[in-house]
Amino acid sequence: MKPNLKYLSFSVLTGTFLSLSLPNFFIPFAFLVGFSLWFYLMEKLDIKRVLLYSFLAGFVFSLLSFYWIVFALSYYGGLSISVSSVLFLIFATAFSLYTFVLFTFIAKKFIDRFSTFGFFLLPFLWVFLEFLREFFPFNGFSWNLFGYMLSYINQIAQITYFTSIYGLSFLVVFFSVSFYLMFSRRDYRFVVLNIFNIVLFTVLFIWGNSRINSYSDKGEYYKVAVLQGNVDESMKLKPTKEINKKIIDKYLNLLKQAKEKGADVAVLPESALPFFPYVDSSLKYYFFDEFYKIGIPFFSGFDNVLLKEDSEIDKVYNSLFLVDEYGLYVDYYSKIKLVPFG
Repeated sequence: MKPNLKYLSFSVLTGTFLSLSLPNFFIPFAFLVGFSLWFYLMEKLDIKRVLLYSFLAGFVFSLLSFYWIVFALSYYGGLSISVSSVLFLIFATAFSLYTFVLFTFIAKKFIDRFSTFGFFLLPFLWVFLEFLREFFPFNGFSWNLFGYMLSYINQIAQITYFTSIYGLSFLVVFFSVSFYLMFSRRDYRFVVLNIFNIVLFTVLFIWGNSRINSYSDKGEYYKVAVLQGNVDESMKLKPTKEINKKIIDKYLNLLKQAKEKGADVAVLPESALPFFPYVDSSLKYYFFDEFYKIGIPFFSGFDNVLLKEDSEIDKVYNSLFLVDEYGLYVDYYSKIKLVPFG
């Protein structure tokens, strides 16, 4: 099967425009172009060719939106750039197959069977596949959901209070379907549909803006100290007792300064203190012995290890703890989804 330059270009542009709609670019409504090119390929090509070009689109999308994985694997994982790059290419291939190719395969079936009506099933299909990614693979891999393409418009993002991020994903695909059909069908009904979408967008924007402006802070005011120790990650990756004590001393000093400046509560970074909250250790005792002399409530992230009765590790969580001025744990919250490359 000889590649067609036109379709090849369209697939590359599909991945490019869709990635430009996400952070760090956030080019407004670039997804309309990306999806329109993608839908064009679905309509014009047979199943084998459209799957191939969709794979290329997803591969380009992965390269542009997940580029930072190479640095993460190299810097934090201690891998060479070449090995990190190979692993990233494998990841980009898998992501494209699981996201773009799978969607295209089912979408093509809908379009071939139901014609124009099949396009209106695509927003539901896309949201279903994104929801599926909450659970599979790796206990969930919900990165770069397409709802983030509208999340930068804070007024529109207010609907997530009711719909979660999937409501925005639905709007992204629905707006794209309407936009594509307006140009491909040249039917006044789809012009009316796009006018409806503009009205809907405007209404949601006005409602969201009203919701933001109606917010009022009726609670008590507290003076909060945000503490950042600027600890090099390499110190955490190869810790020694001496290094961990330096980290603890740094945060004890910052907590002391916060107390002296009249802060009511302090906030520390994720995994700031190098000990496990519920595992006894000399570092833990050292920290709380010194902290008791300071006495300021604080929030801090911890690597939270829970042990079995035989003291073997049962579960490991990335948790946020609230500690009171006496060094007692008030409560904690553990992340539901962990980053696979963390």
